[in-house]
Amino acid sequence: MNDLSRTTADAQSETRLGWVLGLTSTAYFMVVIDAVVVITALPQMQRDLKVSLRCRDHHRGGSR
Repeated sequence: MNDLSRTTADAQSETRLGWVLGLTSTAYFMVVIDAVVVITALPQMQRDLKVSLRCRDHHRGGSR
């Protein structure tokens, strides 16, 4: 291989790694945002549906 083809291959490899890093970071960010939304919404959903921890334990077979 000559120097020009190595440089082109290196540039393509760096570009590909940049896309992989960008897509992976975006996917991870979406997972974190989803988790934050769910954690934030759960208490309000429990209040709206009038569900308590005691109710949920009963449905799972708890004795309380």
